[in-house]
Amino acid sequence: GYWPAYRVSSGTFWTMQRRLNDCYRQQRFPEPIYISEDTIAVSMYMAVNAKGGTMNAPGLKR
Repeated sequence: GYWPAYRVSSGTFWTMQRRLNDCYRQQRFPEPIYISEDTIAVSMYMAVNAKGGTMNAPGLKR
């Protein structure tokens, strides 16, 4: 998907950081502190692996 994205279901704009925190919640893991080392590490991993890709933002999610 594309991030950042507008979530129609919640009527809010979601960043990748917020989406990562929501993944923790959906897996019933303790939600990390916003901008924690864990989510920054995952974000950086995703950014490195996305090098050379195209950015299509903002996205629209249902």
